[in-house]
Amino acid sequence: MAVADMLVSLFIMPFSIKFLYHGQKWLSGGLGSLTCKFVNFSGHVSIAASIIALVAISLDRYFAILHPFKHLPLIRNTKLVTTLIWLASSVFMIPYLVLYNSTRGIDDRWRCHLDWNYISKNGQVQLEFAQAYFLVTIFCLFIIPLCIIATIYTLIGFRLWSRQIPGQTNEDARRKAEKSKKKVLRMLTIVVTAFTLCWFPVHLMHFLTYFYIQKYLNIIKQYPHLEASMYFLGHTNSAINPCLYVLLNERFKREFLNIVCFCSSGKKYFQSTTDSFTFDHRVKETETRGSRL
Repeated sequence: MAVADMLVSLFIMPFSIKFLYHGQKWLSGGLGSLTCKFVNFSGHVSIAASIIALVAISLDRYFAILHPFKHLPLIRNTKLVTTLIWLASSVFMIPYLVLYNSTRGIDDRWRCHLDWNYISKNGQVQLEFAQAYFLVTIFCLFIIPLCIIATIYTLIGFRLWSRQIPGQTNEDARRKAEKSKKKVLRMLTIVVTAFTLCWFPVHLMHFLTYFYIQKYLNIIKQYPHLEASMYFLGHTNSAINPCLYVLLNERFKREFLNIVCFCSSGKKYFQSTTDSFTFDHRVKETETRGSRL
């Protein structure tokens, strides 16, 4: 997911900024066609991979919390899951690789855009294909992932909230457990909300573009920067993902701070910090085991 989010920054964001200032203008000839296909295909594959990775992470959390001892070789095999995520994303975005092209317009300027003539010369056939493809996109990259993530995190939330601390507990232990539950539930809620708020406007825009084009054009005329803002909001999800992990996940935050210390103070300090953490962790683990015994 980190690689996918970085690729969004590398390919999609510069392309979006260029679109704001220069529209669809592009390089000419074979180089223009090749770069047009590569940039758009790579960018959209990374978006799909980031979304599918969020679903994979939610599934991993589900089985880790609700079925920790269940034998699941597919879910536990990180390399295989990662490979499947990128393969599925690439296959799903093949139409972008085929359809995007740099073509010369009537004003002799070259533009990078979706060339539906690869599908058919008939405008009605082009429209029907576009409608079908973007309906599939909305379901596969928004509605279905959102339903899976929301359902899984709801089940995890119920399990965590209803779980009781075994044995006799004092008020301080109960207070800490309640605080921990609230933090996890807050994190799950924020992840689902961020995904919904970031991607819903983009898919709504696509839906209006291919099913209510005249109404959409009227809205764009009235609010010229609305389209760019919707795209920007969707791409923001790739920037939000690492921030959410740093802010809401204690282990991720700790490792992130270790890397920052390593970059700022050098490897020696990083090693001493890691050794200190390892020692503290072992002490705590020993004390925990002793208390359980």
